Amino acid sequence: MVDDEEDILKKMDFFLKDLGYSTFLAKNGQEGWELVQTHPIDIVITDLKMPKMGGMELLKLVKEEFPQIEVIIITGHGDVDAAVQALRYGALDFLQKPLKLGQLEASLVRSSKFLHTRRENLALKEVRKMGASSLDSKLIIGRSPAIQEVKQLIQNASKYDTTVLITGESGTGKELVAKAIHYASSRKGGPFVTVNCSAIPESLVESEFFGHRKGSFTGAHENKRGFFQTAHGGTIFLDEIGDMPLNAQMKLLRVLEEKKIKPVGYRYDIEINVRILAATNQNLEELIQKGRFRQDLYFRLNVFPIHLPPLSERKDDIPLLVEHFVQSLGSQIRKRIREIDPKIFEKLKHYSFPGNVRELKNMVERALILSKGDVLTWKDFEASLSNILHHVPEEPEGPQSLNIREHEEYLIRKALQKTNHNRHQAAKLLGISWSTLDRKMKQLELYEHEGN
Repeated sequence: MVDDEEDILKKMDFFLKDLGYSTFLAKNGQEGWELVQTHPIDIVITDLKMPKMGGMELLKLVKEEFPQIEVIIITGHGDVDAAVQALRYGALDFLQKPLKLGQLEASLVRSSKFLHTRRENLALKEVRKMGASSLDSKLIIGRSPAIQEVKQLIQNASKYDTTVLITGESGTGKELVAKAIHYASSRKGGPFVTVNCSAIPESLVESEFFGHRKGSFTGAHENKRGFFQTAHGGTIFLDEIGDMPLNAQMKLLRVLEEKKIKPVGYRYDIEINVRILAATNQNLEELIQKGRFRQDLYFRLNVFPIHLPPLSERKDDIPLLVEHFVQSLGSQIRKRIREIDPKIFEKLKHYSFPGNVRELKNMVERALILSKGDVLTWKDFEASLSNILHHVPEEPEGPQSLNIREHEEYLIRKALQKTNHNRHQAAKLLGISWSTLDRKMKQLELYEHEGN
């Protein structure tokens, strides 16, 4: 609420808090604009004539930078021309002074309904863009028992507002699970904000997550909303949560416990309404033992765990995934495939897919580009596969057959030998995660030969 008359401001504040609204107060347009930039605001109520910055200028700034925020204008008695002009600039409603609280309440109810409807429409548009009427079945492809269990967990998680921890190897589709939960939940009309925790420099973590005030540190040339303010009313998806620095983990724990944040440079907290979904391809319990992840945060995040199986454990889903990618990617690159050679499905089932579903998707895309007709053949995939499979050095001790299992065993042994049996370094050398190497060594029974 923005008004230079303190009595009106206090009157509105008392009335709206009594109705259950969270309020922020400003005495002029400039203060109001600072609040809008740094706080999770849905509706602005502003007077027109104020010092420093008037309501009309504030309206223009809000609609230019944050078009999703609704604005209600308060005008002097008989100032109809200004009210009409404000409506042209995007104001949703206008009220005349002397202000009647009943009219203010009715205007806020209209604004809230309008906000809710627009968010619902945006959510439906997102769903249509994904081509899904039932997102868990459209985004998460497969009929295997393992993936059916995941779909059931998604349905359960979408019914409640609890925190979810999604685990699984890189490329298994953790973000798709998070999206499916969000768009099936009561928050589907709110924003879905994805944050890659591993991509944010430690020095900027606090500013990026919680926002900052202009001038609060060197380089803070303007007020900034953080990820949590942006996600207000919706869901924030924290990907690669295992890479979050310890000091940021402590602040995230506070957000989970108190539902409040403190932007850099602020002396007071801001309440937020955000659901947190987190994901990792690491073993957080191991990170806790190494002192790299907080145990109390782990317990807070792991309220409702969902584990995504690797593609190697759901190979019966490969035909469905290939058909899905051929259709979706084919339409993107304008290539129509009439038929898929059944040999493709059988041959792909013998490949281990260390990159999981993401690798299969890339493989299908390359095969589509290489294909010359409207029938996708194994020859198209073979050319694609040759660029993906680990190239075996032409050394005399290397396996002479084309059996993938033999090649994998040979490469793993070679990597272990080169790294003096350091499995973390060997995984890095092979271009796969430690958990993938661990799983493959168990499958190939290499631990027995390692004397472990």
